[in-house]
Amino acid sequence: MPVSSVLIALDQFTTFGDMLKYLRRRAGLTQLELSIAVGYSDAQISRLEQNERLPDLATLTARFLPALHAEDQPEVAKRLLELAATVRREDAPATGLPPYKGLYYFDESDSELFFGREALTETLMDRLAAGMKSDHRFLAIVGASGSGKSSVVRAGLIPALRWRQPFSSWPMYIMTPTSHPLDALAVSLQGDVRQGSAKKLAEDFAHSPQALHSILKPIAESAALFVVDQFEELFTLCRSEAEQAAFVENLLNVALHPNGNAVVIIILRADFYAHCARFDLLRQALS
Repeated sequence: MPVSSVLIALDQFTTFGDMLKYLRRRAGLTQLELSIAVGYSDAQISRLEQNERLPDLATLTARFLPALHAEDQPEVAKRLLELAATVRREDAPATGLPPYKGLYYFDESDSELFFGREALTETLMDRLAAGMKSDHRFLAIVGASGSGKSSVVRAGLIPALRWRQPFSSWPMYIMTPTSHPLDALAVSLQGDVRQGSAKKLAEDFAHSPQALHSILKPIAESAALFVVDQFEELFTLCRSEAEQAAFVENLLNVALHPNGNAVVIIILRADFYAHCARFDLLRQALS
């Protein structure tokens, strides 16, 4: 795309990132196209435009100016380099613990580092609020492996719920099924159940699909929240079909029963979605 010959008011740009973004767009380039032209990643271009990365003056002169069609416009080149030279080192990200978790999920303790999923978090909260009005207190978050399902719930949704009524006063239980899901469910509750060991609780769950509903009544004044992360462990680790069924029935009974007193969220890898059809209550909830 030809560069416009219209002169621009160079003093209107007060930051390097703003001028770089303008020149990139003027040249008709995307961040990816500019990154290819100058040998940077598109993420690095984004950080430069947000003034989150210190620009290198030599690289700007040798690579960026030609790619932006600014090498034959000395006033434009001069202003861009001036702004680059005045980027303060303190404007760059401060040193400290890296805010990236790699393959690990962000947890509630990482909520201050977790961002970029605010809209999705708000959507999930709206879904939960709508479910409370319809007695369908169940939410399934399904996505590909590594797509950030656990993080958006643990570091996004859970901290947000703690600040919103009526959820803020609820007891919240976060667990994974493990190879013995009834034991895992019992252990998550044990601190709030005054009578009975975790072993006794697990036995109650195995014998009655209504056991969790009965146990919750005295410990949750209004309702409780259960989050079952890595729900696919129910199929990959647990070898007992009876235990699988008892786990699903106890959770779904409190989530779907008109007089139930719990909200249930499951976080499931998409490639295990079809496995859920084996359980009537779970199939009903997902539909």
